[in-house]
Amino acid sequence: MTRCNQEIYLANVQVQLGYAGSQITMDLSIHITDKRTRETVDQLVKYLDI
Repeated sequence: MTRCNQEIYLANVQVQLGYAGSQITMDLSIHITDKRTRETVDQLVKYLDI
């Protein structure tokens, strides 16, 4: 996804959720992404029995 597409996506999410600014949307999205990354690593560690 290009930067332009990401900004359009964030703007759409911002409007749909009623957030005052795109920074709130980005902060929440990053938090969700970080959480998903940790979950994925945990699953891999468990799968690889490390």
